[in-house]
This record gives sequence, C-alpha cells and structure tokens, in this order.
Amino acid sequence: MSAADKGRSGEMVAGLLVLLAIIVLMDAIVWQPLSNWAEKFRYEFAASSEPMRSLGMLDALSIVGPAITRMMRWLLRQLFRSIRRAFSSTPPFNPAAYPGMMRATNYMRIAVLTGFAMLLVYAVADGMIALVRTLLEPWPAISKSIPAATGLSILRLLAAYLISLAWTVPCAIAASESQRFARRLTPIAQIIGSVPATALFPLIVVFVIRVTGGMNLASILLILTGMQWYLLFNLLAGVSQIPADLKEAARAFGLSRLATWRKLTIPSMIPSLLTGSITAWGGGWNALILSEYFVYRGRTYQVFGLGALLDDATYQAGSGVMILLTLLSMVLVVVLLNRLVWRRFYDVATERYKIDY
Repeated sequence: MSAADKGRSGEMVAGLLVLLAIIVLMDAIVWQPLSNWAEKFRYEFAASSEPMRSLGMLDALSIVGPAITRMMRWLLRQLFRSIRRAFSSTPPFNPAAYPGMMRATNYMRIAVLTGFAMLLVYAVADGMIALVRTLLEPWPAISKSIPAATGLSILRLLAAYLISLAWTVPCAIAASESQRFARRLTPIAQIIGSVPATALFPLIVVFVIRVTGGMNLASILLILTGMQWYLLFNLLAGVSQIPADLKEAARAFGLSRLATWRKLTIPSMIPSLLTGSITAWGGGWNALILSEYFVYRGRTYQVFGLGALLDDATYQAGSGVMILLTLLSMVLVVVLLNRLVWRRFYDVATERYKIDY
C-alpha cells in the first residue's frame, strides 16, 4: 500500500510476485499434500472413477510435500505420547481430600464470573450512552444522501455478485464432471484467491481508469475480488460432496448431461451456493470501503456510495456522527438481507435440497 500511495508501479509488481511465490510454495508443500491425505476420509458406497490426487502448482515438490507432512505427523505423535506419559505418571487429584481448597476455588470462580458480568454490563451501558450522545449531535447535511448512497452500493455489490455467479457456477459444474479439470482449477484458485484483495487494488484502479476514464467499473471489479472466491470454493466443496453412487445412478438411468445438471448437480450445489453467497456478500461489504474511495499518487479516486461516505467522514471531515450513521446503515442492510433473503432461502434449501439415504 505504501508503494501504491507513492505511485511506484515497479515496487507494487515486485511485491505481488514475492507474495505469489510464497503462496505457491505453501500450497505445494503444505496444503495440497494435506488435501490429498484428507481424501482418505470420504465415505462413499461406490468407488470414484479416478483418484482425486493433486500436487498443486509445483509437481517438482511432489516428494518434499508428503515428506514434510509425514515429519509433522511423526513430531505430533511423539509430542502427544510424551504428554500422555507425563499425565499417566502423575497421581490423580482427589478433590474430596481438600475441602477447604474446593470452597476457595468455588468462591474465586463466583467472584471472577461476577466481576466479568459487571464489567460487561458497564461496557455495554457506556457504549449505549456514547451512541445516544453521538446521535443527538447535529447531523451534517450530507447525511441526507445516505439512502441514495446505500442503494448505489447495493447495486454495485449485486453487479459483482452476478459476475461472480456467471463464471463460478459453470466452473463448479465442469469440476463435478471432470476430476482432471477440478485438479487443475482448485490449486490455481487457491493460489490466486490467497492473494489479498487489497494487493490487487492499485493495479486494477490504474488499469481500469486509464482504459475507461471512470471509477464505477473499477469499483465493481474491486468488489469482485472480495466476493468471487467465497462463491467458488463453497461451490467446489459442494460438488465434491456429491456421492459417486448418485452419479453412477444418473449414468445408469441414461440421463443426458442437461438432465444430470438439472436433477443432480445443481440441486446438490444449492446449500453450498447459499453459504458461499452469504460469505461473498460479507466479503463484498468489506471490499466496499476501499473500492469506492482509493488514493493513488496523492490523488483520490472515488464514486458515490456508503464506502466513500465512510472514508470521507473518517479521513477528511472527521465527523463522528457521519461515521456512526454510515456504519448503522451497513449493519441495517446486512441484518435485513440475512432476515428477509438468506434465511428464507436456507429454509427452502434444507427442505428440498438435502441428500438423504
């Protein structure tokens, strides 16, 4: 971010390359071997058509990764054995032999719980008093624009969400049909998704603004970086849990590819899609704060929305009332979405789209 503020493009690219190298090494040495090992614990009645084994982006480390995994397992096993021997050699503690100590322990427990409860009540009361005092202060004139800013921010989030769905759902369907495609997609997605979204913000903003001359498309793309991976990973997890015997049954009944998608794949993805959507919208709200207000080379790029209002109130106006009103608007929108949209979808999904034997 320091390089972005000073406009040093070379340093930004170098930092991203180093970050990618670290992520690739971690994926190849740790996560992919652990993922392969976790495949041993799947419960299915039918055998898979081909083993799900991936070494990630660096096949050259195919020996190093499992070796490190075995070494870690051996060290943990030795540690647990040492702890077990230490506890087994210690004589058991008999509380009945020390009644005074037990009473003192109970009194101490009650005192600690009472103190914690009083501290919690004081903190909540003090926070509520500060909240009311802040809301009673004169509201700035710009506070009237909060509803419009909320609507525009939701539209940008919706656009980024639809773009995410447009490519993640087809990729998940393709991964359900081809384990070869899944083995290639998963490590690439894990590596790119591990790159912090804020690290990509300078490159996206500079490129899009130079091409389009505006910030609206850049804002949507920045939100997209905070949403799409939650959807993809949840969808991939959902299709990976489709039992192999159901896939074989679909083939045995001669279902076409389209019918298999409609009858098996897409219904099996619905619960994971809902979970991914909730987390994706949460990631989108986090990215919104930076996506609508960005500083590059001493110049501020912004579009009208809740994120821009919050950043302006924090860094420019220093208005506590405006900060509080903007945060309350975000909280209200999130609560309403969870209550009116996601909870209802979850009720339908748990009723209609669960796999039972």
